[in-house]
Order: sequence, then structure tokens, then C-alpha cells
Amino acid sequence: MAKRRHQSGVPLLTTLKKGFALFISLMLVLILSVFASWLILVCEAHYAASRALFESDNARIISDAAAQNIVLTHNHQQPRFLTDPSRWNQLQLKPYSWNGYAISGSLAGKWNPQQINLLTLRADKGRYASEVQAPLRQLRFEDFAFFSDSPQTLSTSSLFDGAVFVRSLLGLDRPARFRGLVYNEVSPQYNASYRRKSDAFLDFPPLQQLFAPGWNSGGLRITGKNPLFWQTNQYVLDLDALEISASGQAWKIHYKGIFLGTAGTLILSFDDRVSILQGYGEIPYLPSGHQEQTLFVYSSSDITIESSVQTLYAGAYGIRFCFVSGNLIHISPPTNSARIEASLIAFGDMLVDSGNALTGDSEKQSWISEVHGSAFLVEPVAKADLLQALSSNQKILWLRGSVGVGGTFHAAEDLVQLHFEATRKIHAMIPSFPYVEIVEGGKHWQ
Repeated sequence: MAKRRHQSGVPLLTTLKKGFALFISLMLVLILSVFASWLILVCEAHYAASRALFESDNARIISDAAAQNIVLTHNHQQPRFLTDPSRWNQLQLKPYSWNGYAISGSLAGKWNPQQINLLTLRADKGRYASEVQAPLRQLRFEDFAFFSDSPQTLSTSSLFDGAVFVRSLLGLDRPARFRGLVYNEVSPQYNASYRRKSDAFLDFPPLQQLFAPGWNSGGLRITGKNPLFWQTNQYVLDLDALEISASGQAWKIHYKGIFLGTAGTLILSFDDRVSILQGYGEIPYLPSGHQEQTLFVYSSSDITIESSVQTLYAGAYGIRFCFVSGNLIHISPPTNSARIEASLIAFGDMLVDSGNALTGDSEKQSWISEVHGSAFLVEPVAKADLLQALSSNQKILWLRGSVGVGGTFHAAEDLVQLHFEATRKIHAMIPSFPYVEIVEGGKHWQ
């Protein structure tokens, strides 16, 4: 009997073992299935998140590229995109398709050629979208450190603090540093170093096209060898003897205490050559708090600048200068270092002499102060060279205002350093160029 019970229990134990093994196998399959399902869900979520991120980044890239494309289209095609009524419904951009995205946008206000205009641009594709705000502005003459309608060759070491445009070619006999965009070819290349360089070629209009006929009709005319100004064979304008005050929407102008008249616009026009004089004064690098206005001094003949020049402070106003010559501008300072804080525009040539009188110690200290408050502060090599040249009484000219020349720029051979700096302050009488740019560092995505 005992032997029979033992034999009948063997199949039961085997069955239990097989059942337990089957249970373990099924549980393992279940765990693997759950894990596989969870892995699939994780992959799906990761794919969805990756795709959403990819598509969102694509939309952002497209919105940015669309803004760049609008600028390129505006600058290189007629009619100009941003002022073409066929593309706009007042301030709303008419939607269009570009690279598989729907592009729409708007301007924050009526287009202003002298100020920053905020363009909001949106790129949509299905449920993915990106919006960029791009501040746009038209290029202006005041953005340029040097602007020339003719090919030029410079034989001095130079720092250009601002944009540069020389029609055709700018030749460099000595090293030059460019802090702004350069819209022309430079030769030889090894003499040029750039903070940034423009790849776009823009064919700017000639300087004379910025001044329409009769542009100076609202100012005061000095004619007939006016004895208040005429000396021997030319007019002489002492900037320190000017007194300018606002009178409603016009300006009252006195010279040497004598009332010249009331002008609708701040323009003094001379019918013959005029010589410019001013006592030296340091240019502060902090804002003065004065409301600044531009006085245009125009001569239908030549303009000779015989001193350093800086902004004139008259009452509540700071009067900066823009000298416009129908022929040539001759810079002929008495000292071996001169600085001119004014915009210079010559429809003809520009001649630069070098003075022989030594610069006084007090004036050198003013130079050092101005250097430390200018772009030279972030150009250590150029700064060191300039201060060394100043210390050793070498010939220096620092043009601290935009320079435009229609003909040839001639510099004296013994001039060691010649530096150009854009004024960057708007002269309201000068219209903007038709080209636009995105303000550097101003884009914002939403």
C-alpha cells in the first residue's frame, strides 16, 4: 500500500512543477509585454516631443529667415517691399506662402524713414508657429564714417568707426581697422581688419541726390560780400560768434551781437568761398542734457576749415554742424593734431593739410580724455598708436563726424594718422537712403 501511494504522488509533484514554471513564464511574458508597452509609450512621447521641438525650431528659423528675406527683397528689388502698397493692407502684411509656411505680419505704426520701425512677423504651419519682432531702420548718411562717390586710396593708418562706402574700390597703403560694415572692395586685403563685414553689395545713390534743388531755401543767405563776414577774398565764419535761439517754429540768428534774421531752418548759405574758425573746446563723452539741433553751413564755392571744431552750446541748445560744399572742402588746421566734430560733405574733392604748430599740453590732455571716451577704448592697438603719435607730436587728424566726398580725397603725405568716426546723430534735412537693415541685437521671438 505504501509503495502504491508513493508512485501516485510523483505525477502530482511533476504537474505542480510544470504549472509553476508555466506561471513564471507567463508572468515574465506579462512583465516584458508591460515593459515593451511602456517603452513604446515613452518612445511615442519622446518622438512627439522631439517633433514638436523640431517643428517649433523650424518655425522659428523660418520666421527669422523670412524677416531676412524681406530685407533682402526690399534692398534689391523694385518696388521696395516695405513701402509697396500691393503687399500691405495699411499696417497689415498681406499673407503669403514661403518655404511651406504661411507668412503674416504687421508694422507697429506708419513707416518712419528716420526712426526704428517694429515689424512683427509670424510663420505658421499646421499647429506649429513662431513669431519674431524685428526692429528695422533705413540706412542714413550719418551711419557712415566715410562715404565716397569715387574710388579712393588712403596712405595713412586709419580707424573707421562706422560704415564705409567707396564706389568701386578703397585702396589702403597702410593698415586700417573697420568697426562697421564695409560696402565696397578693399585692396590689398592684408591691410584691412574687420569687426564685421557686409556680404551684400548696395549701390548707394550719389551724395548730390540727397540734396534736392532749393533744399537751402528756408535758411539765411549771406551774399554780396556781406561786410560782417567778408575779409579780403573770402567770407570768414567764427562759430563762437554765433548766437542761436528758438522763436516759435523758427530760429533767430545773431552774429557778433548783430541780428542776422529769422530762419525757418538752421541753414547759413554763402555765395562764395567761406573759411571756418572756432576756439578749441573739449568734447564731453557724457550727454550734455541740451536739446541738439543741426546747423548747415553751405557754400556754392569752397569751404576751408582752419581749426578744430566741436558742438556749440547756445542756451538750451547744442548746435552741431554739417558743412556742405558745392565744390571742395579744404581742411587746413594750424596745429599738428586736429579734431573736427562735424559732418563734412563735399560734392567735389576734399583736401587735407597738416599743421606745423605744436599742440599745447592742455589740448593734449583734452585729446586723451576724448580718446578714452570713444571707440578707441575698445581698440587697444589703435588707441596705443594714437596716444603715442600724440605724445611724439606727429601729424594727426580725427574726423569725428560723417565724411562724404564726391571727388577725390587728398591727404598730406606727412599725415601719420587719419581717423574717421560716424556722427550717428540724425541731420533732419538729409533724407534716408532707400535701403533697410535689422537693428543689431534687437530681434525678439515669441
